[in-house]
Amino acid sequence: MAFTNAQRADIRAYLGYSKLFESANSILENAMTTIDNLQDSGATQARMVNVLTQLNNLDTLIATNQNLMLATEVVNEVSFDAIRADAGYRRIGRALISQLCIPLSMRPASDYYSPTAITGYHGVEIHGTATDFGYE
Repeated sequence: MAFTNAQRADIRAYLGYSKLFESANSILENAMTTIDNLQDSGATQARMVNVLTQLNNLDTLIATNQNLMLATEVVNEVSFDAIRADAGYRRIGRALISQLCIPLSMRPASDYYSPTAITGYHGVEIHGTATDFGYE
């Protein structure tokens, strides 16, 4: 079974590519098509779809967490550190994207879970935290 158009769009987004310049990103497009046609009973594709599901769920958690950042703390209640949770979620997202990249044999073009847009990123420090996603 081939990747759906939505799954292909998710893979492109998480890896920092656009459908707009599909011909310029032929390596990614060819890799997705190759995985569609692998003779492994769909195991590689199923693994990638599982990772995509986790990433989509993580995006929902991040959106929910962003709403919690606006909440006020209630006295004598459990305290929730939304900023720390957001950083943790984004770190998990980067790890999942790395897992998504393995069967494609390529690296992300940009950091999907970066708190800011980064152009020409080369593993620099962001907000005082050294990142381990060095793009070339």
